[in-house]
Amino acid sequence: MERGWMMLLAASAALLMFVVARAKPDLRSFGYALLQIIAAAVLLFLFNGSGLFGDLTIPINPATVLTVAILGLPGLALLAAVKWTILPA
Repeated sequence: MERGWMMLLAASAALLMFVVARAKPDLRSFGYALLQIIAAAVLLFLFNGSGLFGDLTIPINPATVLTVAILGLPGLALLAAVKWTILPA
């Protein structure tokens, strides 16, 4: 079973490299993505440090930063709701 997963990983990596090589994204799109990620990390940091929501804190890790970077403020609200309702500490 593990061999099948490794073959699937190799095939998907090769396909990803093919798509990236054909698309030739410009440097501006990478800069925009990096700016979004940095802004999301800062937003999470400010949310955790503000203390406006009591002891509700959202960990700053790649999954949460990418969620906020892609979804924006609704993503932050989603993470806060999940943390508050499903994952009480």
